[in-house]
Amino acid sequence: MYNGTDTLVTKDSDDILVKTAWDKIMMEKQCCGVDSKLGEFNESGWFSLMQKRFQFPPACCPLKKNGKLQASCPTIQRYGTAPKFH
Repeated sequence: MYNGTDTLVTKDSDDILVKTAWDKIMMEKQCCGVDSKLGEFNESGWFSLMQKRFQFPPACCPLKKNGKLQASCPTIQRYGTAPKFH
């Protein structure tokens, strides 16, 4: 389960590895989750941590001009297609 870019976890937790892997895939493949649909992250730890304010984690958003993650992005600006692995 995706727990988000801002989830507070211990260094020894496997959760940080899963989160980091998801973030990396979404940023490199310019996608958002598995199906890239609204509500996909509603059951995630990240969604709860953000108090249900944002529909998509920062890794779903195109990077800022300086290469850093945005705090959030509107639905219309998120990456919109699922990754295609060859």
